[in-house]
Order: sequence, then structure tokens, then C-alpha cells
Amino acid sequence: MLSCETPKRDKSPWVVEPRQWWQGIHTVPIERSLITADPVRISDCLTSLDTGRWLLRDDTFTDNLALFRPSNVEFRPGIGAALSIRRESLGVREYSAASLTSRDKYLFGRFEAIIKASNVPGVVTGFFLHRDSPRQEIDIEIVGKRTDRLLVNVFYNPGGEGAKFDYGYRGAASYIDLGFDASESEHLFAIEWGPCEIRWLVDNRLIHRRVDWDPTPIPNLPMALHVNAWPSRSKELAGRLASRRLPTTSFIKVVALEASRH
Repeated sequence: MLSCETPKRDKSPWVVEPRQWWQGIHTVPIERSLITADPVRISDCLTSLDTGRWLLRDDTFTDNLALFRPSNVEFRPGIGAALSIRRESLGVREYSAASLTSRDKYLFGRFEAIIKASNVPGVVTGFFLHRDSPRQEIDIEIVGKRTDRLLVNVFYNPGGEGAKFDYGYRGAASYIDLGFDASESEHLFAIEWGPCEIRWLVDNRLIHRRVDWDPTPIPNLPMALHVNAWPSRSKELAGRLASRRLPTTSFIKVVALEASRH
């Protein structure tokens, strides 16, 4: 799908996490039109900001030690988007960070990005799908304290569009050893999201999958696509923030998708 040059695949052996006896519940969605709609195909090398496609965030959230600032996203030809974290007093936060969010929402499809993550402890480089009301989410995260592994997770809340369920089912996080350091070179990370299964791939190799109710339902409502870099308040998640090593930068060379737009 990517139109820009993709990174070389790692030749070391990969093993998909072993499946347990629980196979989940395979269901058939009622609204078949949501699946059969003609997908859109996008490949953005992020050499400049497409304002019709992306929003630069200027807000924050509870677990984020920083405030997202548009000026922390720099577009560089041949490199892509550079997402920086800096130490600076902004009143509500003592750090600034960077985030891109898609203007459109998508339902089911393949989402991929070429990423080179920050290796500063306490920093999270994220590539994920997310929505509120009800909250649903599919995550890829690389934390600076362990850039040799991937964190994947799924969040699900029931209800239709606008339902005020922003808590509820939380899928247990899974950590997958990558076999390489994601801060040293570019690699292709992908999420394949279907109505009954989610698959995570790295350099086009399947590394993890979840089926319905294993342990959560599969998100079933349109979500926006996000890429970000931010310092986490959670030492358990990302380690203590090594503020003396700031500023730091995560690089997103290409974002591509093939999905139903809503």
C-alpha cells in the first residue's frame, strides 16, 4: 500500500504469540453495509501538512505530562513528520508534545505507518485508532524504556454513536518482543481491523491477533487515526521520564490506510 520506499524486512525468525485454547466468539455483524462499502485508499509521505486530512492537536489528557502543540510537528521532505517532546513551562504542563489526528473516521481496514521511535525513558510513541462516546481504541505503542518490544491493546465500550460509555471493557495489554530496536531504524507497523478479528503486523509479518471477546469485543464504530509522541505520567507504562535527555523526536515517515470512511 505504501507509495514511498518501505524499510527492509528483518530476517530474524519471528513467532506469532501462541494461541490459548480460547478462540473467542466469532460473530456476523448485523450492518453488513458498513463492511461492504467501497474503501478509501490513502498514502501520505508527510512531507507537508495536508490540512484536509490531518489536525494538529493542541490539547492534552490526564496521563500526558505534556501539552500537545502544533509547533512540535515538523514536516521534512524525505524524512516525514518529526514529532518532538520538549521541556518548557506552559502553565498547565511542564512539557510540550506532538500529535496528528485524522479529520475523517474509519471503520475496518488496514492502517500502517513507517516509524522510528524515541528511546527516551518515559516517552511513548503511539500509532492507534480511537473514538469517544463510547470510547473504543486499538493501540500500537512503543515506550522509550523498552524500544525492543511493542505494546498492543484494545479498549471497548458498548452503545451507539453518542453513548456516554467511556469506561468499561479494557483488554489486557500484550507485549511482543520485536527482535530489533525500534529507535535505531525505520520499520513498518500495521493494524488490520475486521469485524471479528484484529491483527497486528510488523514489517508485514503477523505478530499478534485477537478475536471477538478475547478478552474484549472488537470495536465496531468508526474511529479516527492518530500518531503521537508524549511523556507518560505512568512509570509502570513507560518508566520515569528522563527529562535531561529532552528534547527528543519520533519520526513517522509514511501513513497509509485502506478502510471504509465514515
